[in-house]
Amino acid sequence: MAFDPDAGDAAEAVRFPAPWPRRFGTANVSPDGGTAVFAGVHAVRCVDAAGATRWEVRHGCSSGECPLIHASFDEYAADDEHAYPDSGSAAVSADGKLVWAHVRGPFADDGEEADDDELWLVIDAADGRVLGRAATGTVASGSFHTPHPDPAQMGLSIGEGEEGSPALWGTGTGAPCRHGRSTTRRFCRW
Repeated sequence: MAFDPDAGDAAEAVRFPAPWPRRFGTANVSPDGGTAVFAGVHAVRCVDAAGATRWEVRHGCSSGECPLIHASFDEYAADDEHAYPDSGSAAVSADGKLVWAHVRGPFADDGEEADDDELWLVIDAADGRVLGRAATGTVASGSFHTPHPDPAQMGLSIGEGEEGSPALWGTGTGAPCRHGRSTTRRFCRW
């Protein structure tokens, strides 16, 4: 559910039907409140308030050692091996034109050379086209995006349990990335 706190009326709230149960992913609402992006175990999906899918980007399964690229949540909904999956995340840029997503590879069209590296994607929010991607070099149990007022920039924190919590900063401008502490890595291309 999303609502504008400045509107003053909870009746203005918009509810987005989730494509899978909450524990199987994260959600982020676009700045205009028209769509929500769900990052799940097998896909990143953009839906409107009626629950209609605008687009979907399927990716490698985030649950343990599962090597599959699932077509739907129903394939693993009752599977005990998928009961407590790791998760990525997704966030919509400040202008609503891009979706940044942290997912596990591969993609169905990656071919035989594909591996299960984690990837940071830049997706066109209008049609779901992947505009760019880079391997993160991580093994996440979860992640969280931090939007920037500049829509071409995004931060990403990745929780790897006891191994660490790297932070990445991305920009799509082609300009050098600014980064802070040594635990921050840069992602400057798409």
